[in-house]
Amino acid sequence: MTGDWLTLDSGETVAWDGQPKLTTALPGVGMGIALLIGAAWLITVQNEIVVGILLGAAGVIVGLWAYLSVINTEYVLSDRAVYSKQGVIGIRISES
Repeated sequence: MTGDWLTLDSGETVAWDGQPKLTTALPGVGMGIALLIGAAWLITVQNEIVVGILLGAAGVIVGLWAYLSVINTEYVLSDRAVYSKQGVIGIRISES
């Protein structure tokens, strides 16, 4: 799982690596789906096409961002440190 973002010191070994569970994204994906349902209601029932399209686009962005945030997060535990990589647009790598 660990890609080229991790450089270990000489003699340092990886004890565990992993990602958050995909279910972590469910609240954001759920909010995106709710926004899409609201957009569909605005377009079909209220005939508010522009507002509905904007709300639908927001729903897609919210859901996609939640999903991408989870799949672009990695953790590595070595015998010397804990590393994390996070980010959708920019990548943040931290060591503790």
